[in-house]
Amino acid sequence: MAYVKLSQIKSEGYLKRAINYILNPQKTENGMNTASYMCSTENADLEFNEIRKQAVKKGKVIAHEIYQSFSPEDDITPQKALEIGQELMRRTFPDFQYVIATHNDKEHIHNHIIICAVNFNDFHMFPNKLATLEKVRQASNELCKEYGYSVITPNPKGHREKLKAVIDDIIGNCDTYNDFFKELKK
Repeated sequence: MAYVKLSQIKSEGYLKRAINYILNPQKTENGMNTASYMCSTENADLEFNEIRKQAVKKGKVIAHEIYQSFSPEDDITPQKALEIGQELMRRTFPDFQYVIATHNDKEHIHNHIIICAVNFNDFHMFPNKLATLEKVRQASNELCKEYGYSVITPNPKGHREKLKAVIDDIIGNCDTYNDFFKELKK
């Protein structure tokens, strides 16, 4: 089961610190569990900025970070996690530079992937939308299935669905608008 989270990086100083953090030799078996695509790990921040200069539309976000965490119950090696992370990027963002590092310093192995905010093919911005996170999660789940690891199953009774069910139940038991709000407060 790989949990996936997506966040933004909006300052060049933080980008450099984030890259240094993920490449920490103590967390990556002396750099053995790191890789990059269309940039070097040592100068990724500078190379990201060169691509960003070509951007069709300038934005405040300079990079994105994908955090992909595997279940401690899955018998996954750092090398296999790195391979899955790289395949995730090939499938979801093939035209974006990135640096990836697999950490094994916690009970769960996890990937940090820092992605340039602008793609190198047509210089458009990274699609930072809720649908993008869902696309990454779906691709991560597909990869986990392919590699024989557990998958996060979506909860059909998410917060909105639960709230809708509660409201529908209350409406069915109320005669007036005021009764509805009294019951809703309870």
